[in-house]
Amino acid sequence: MIGRRAFAVGLSLALVGAGASTASLYAQTRTDEQLPQSRSAIGDAADDGAVAVLSYRADSVDADIEHAASFLTGDFLSYYSAFGAESIAPAAKERGIISSATVSASSIVSSSENSAVALVFVNQNITSTDAPDPKAASSSLRIELDQVDGRWLISKLDPI
Repeated sequence: MIGRRAFAVGLSLALVGAGASTASLYAQTRTDEQLPQSRSAIGDAADDGAVAVLSYRADSVDADIEHAASFLTGDFLSYYSAFGAESIAPAAKERGIISSATVSASSIVSSSENSAVALVFVNQNITSTDAPDPKAASSSLRIELDQVDGRWLISKLDPI
């Protein structure tokens, strides 16, 4: 009788262990499968957000600033919205500024479930009514992102 109970307990423990191992393996496989998708979403959000923040036209600057704000969150959203309204928009309208940015390269530096850091290299061309020949500039940006309601949004953007 004791042998049967020991066998039953041993079998139960083995089944529970196998179930836990299977669940752990499934979770790890699922995480590994999601990692490239998450990294792609993070990279796209960093690239698209950088371009939106640095691109605007004198004739649509208010809408351009509003569009760029849709890629931002937290204190950076507050800062950018105020800076855009107080500095970018008036200067763009007064001087006929057109700023066009493109991403030349980017990489995810680190990521976790709800935050990430990306390095983005940007080329920017700027023209204005008083300087119609494009002025080219290149910059490197360290971008911090947070996942908010399923979207990756820029929470900090620092030139480096």
